[in-house]
Amino acid sequence: MSNFTPLGGRVALLRDGVSEKVTASGIFIPETAQDKPQTATIIAVASTGRDEAESAMLRLLGIGQRVLLGKYSGVDVEVGGRMLTIVPVGDILGVIG
Repeated sequence: MSNFTPLGGRVALLRDGVSEKVTASGIFIPETAQDKPQTATIIAVASTGRDEAESAMLRLLGIGQRVLLGKYSGVDVEVGGRMLTIVPVGDILGVIG
């Protein structure tokens, strides 16, 4: 995503598929009422962190990598028509794969 660059040791993520659901009994559950997925794909990475340790962690991450994060980590924002989650690099629990 070339039109957005996170700052201050943050990473922009696209969370894995959340969609509106209908339960077996026919109850509609909107996206906003569901738990957020804990896996996501990195869309953009800040170039530097606030300190050397944060900067070192950012250097390990790259666009396209899948990561694991806490359910309630980050801030959801709409950028370019896509819903992104912006998290501090310290909220990323690990890289998948």
